[in-house]
Amino acid sequence: MVAPFTDDQFNALGMNHQMSVRVELLTDGVSSGPVPFIDGSITATFTAQVSRTGTLRVPLSLVQEGKLNPLTDRCVILTGIPGIIEVPIFTGRVVAQNKSSDQAVTIQLADTSRDIVRAKFEQPWRAVVGATAGTEMVRIVGDVSGDIAIDISRTPNILNPYMVWEEDRAKALDDLASTMSCIWQGDRYGGLVVYPNPYSTAAEPAGVMLLEEGQNIVSISEVVSTENMANSVTVVVERTDNSPPIRVTARDTNPTSPTRWGGPFGKQNVIRKINNPLNEPAAQFIAFRILNQSLALFRSWQVTTPHFPLLDPGDVVYVKWNNEITAQVIESITYPLEAINSTSLSTRELRREEEFGTVFGEPGTS
Repeated sequence: MVAPFTDDQFNALGMNHQMSVRVELLTDGVSSGPVPFIDGSITATFTAQVSRTGTLRVPLSLVQEGKLNPLTDRCVILTGIPGIIEVPIFTGRVVAQNKSSDQAVTIQLADTSRDIVRAKFEQPWRAVVGATAGTEMVRIVGDVSGDIAIDISRTPNILNPYMVWEEDRAKALDDLASTMSCIWQGDRYGGLVVYPNPYSTAAEPAGVMLLEEGQNIVSISEVVSTENMANSVTVVVERTDNSPPIRVTARDTNPTSPTRWGGPFGKQNVIRKINNPLNEPAAQFIAFRILNQSLALFRSWQVTTPHFPLLDPGDVVYVKWNNEITAQVIESITYPLEAINSTSLSTRELRREEEFGTVFGEPGTS
C-alpha cells in the first residue's frame, strides 16, 4: 500500500526536484551493492496475480561479470529525492535476460507473487476447518517459503470454510481473499499484503492523498464509457453437498441513478459463479462489490504526475480536476527510472453505495 511519507516529503515530490534511483543486487540474500543501469520501469497492477513486473536495461559488461543471474539473483529498486526521501518500488526476482546488439541487456523482473503463482500444489491442499481465512493464507504461503512475509493485519476475522484445491496455489489465495472481500498482492518490500477490496465498502472512502491539476498532476484525461458495465449482478454459489445453489442478485435501484435497473440504461446483468462454500450474507456482499466495481467502469482516468513513487495499486486517492473532486481507485501504476519520464496512473471511480442504491433478491424478480 501507499509508502509512508511526511507532509514535507509529499510537497517536495510535487515540485521540481532531483530524482534518485538505486538498484541493489541480492545474491543468495546477500547484497553485493548497487549496480549501474541505463533505463527501465516498474509497473504494478491491481488484482493481477503477479502484481509488480518491470524491465531494467543494463550494460552487457554487467551480465558478462555474472551479475543479474535469473537462477540466483534478486534486486531491490529504490527511488526518491536525495537527502529527503527514498522508498522501494520493487523487490523481487530477476526472471530473464534479453541481449541485443547495442551492448545492452534487458532484464525482466517480477515480484514475490510470481513465486506463489508458479508453486503448484503437489498434492490436493485441504484448508484447516475452524481456522480463519487469513491464517490459511499464511499457511499456504509458508508452504512455499518461510522467508515470504504476508501481512494479514487488515483482514476481517472470518472463519475458513472447508475447501480443497487440486493444484493452483494462487487461486487458493484468490478464493480465500474473495471470501473476506479482500485483495492479495505483492508489495514493494518483497512480501505479500492482503487488504480490503476498496470497491467493497459502503462508507466514505479513506483517500490516502489529494492530487490536483497544476499541483502534482502533469496531465489527466477521462474516458466515459458503458463498455462492460452492468447494473445487476447475480452471484451463484455452487454447493459441494449437491444441495441447490445459493443465488443472490444485487441491483442499482436508486430512482435518481442514471444506471438504475429498468431505467434509461436498461437491464444489463452479469452472472458470477463461485465455488467457495459461502453463506447467503457473504454472497450478497460479494455481489455488491462486483456491482460497485462494474458501475465504476463508467468513468476512468489516465493521470500523469511528476516522479511520484508513493502510491500503489488499490490505493484510493482524491483527484481535483475541472472543479470536481472524485474518489478514484488506482488500477495500475508505472514508476519510471528516468527523470525525463512521468509516473503514470490508471484509475477508476469509486462510487459509494448510496449513490446508486442496492437491493438483494432472487434473480428474475423486479
